Amino acid sequence: MRPSAIVLVSGGLDSATALGWATTQFQHILPVNIYYGQRHSKETFAAEQLCDHYGLASPLHLDFSQPFAMIGGSSLTSGSIHGNPSQELVERTPSDLPPTFVPGRNMVFLAAVAGLGYVHRIYDIVGGWNAVDYSGYPDCRPEFFAAAERALGEALVHPLTIHTPLISLTKQEIIELGTKLDVPYRLTWSCYSGGGAPCGQCDSCVIRRDGFAAAKLPDPALTAATS
Repeated sequence: MRPSAIVLVSGGLDSATALGWATTQFQHILPVNIYYGQRHSKETFAAEQLCDHYGLASPLHLDFSQPFAMIGGSSLTSGSIHGNPSQELVERTPSDLPPTFVPGRNMVFLAAVAGLGYVHRIYDIVGGWNAVDYSGYPDCRPEFFAAAERALGEALVHPLTIHTPLISLTKQEIIELGTKLDVPYRLTWSCYSGGGAPCGQCDSCVIRRDGFAAAKLPDPALTAATS
């Protein structure tokens, strides 16, 4: 096993799977959770539970809500507090990207954790990014991560590796991998909205539902929410 890695833990299904994968690859994990102005704190709570499940320290919480609120341009950070974020209109330059796209999010996240890694002498970064079932966000493509890896290595004058173990997997394949790794999906939260149970209507809920259906497995988070 390799010595150490920073793992971005959002509390969602993909990041939980990446965290489960990382526990099989690295001896020490520094978990990081980033708040960028989401409408609710359910993901942060889920991230805490996941780290506790794996016997890790509470994740380091970074708060970037103010800069992303100022940037705007996403229904996750500047849309209405009610309704389906996947269908809301937001004020930004027209594009084919969904309203839930947060401009600059992954670049900012990676720069922050790379700097943190430099201080702690950790040069491996792990995240649950996915280019197949992730709404077509441009900063979830393999090309982006390859370029970011080169740029951050130059910026810090030290090579680093961005691990994207889920990048080419379908949601079904991610769930199947996580199931083999005994990832506690009952602790995860994927819905863009808060509340006692997932809304079942936003893009994230639909993609998750279809993934479990394709894998022919029940979603334990739904069982937990209704029990």
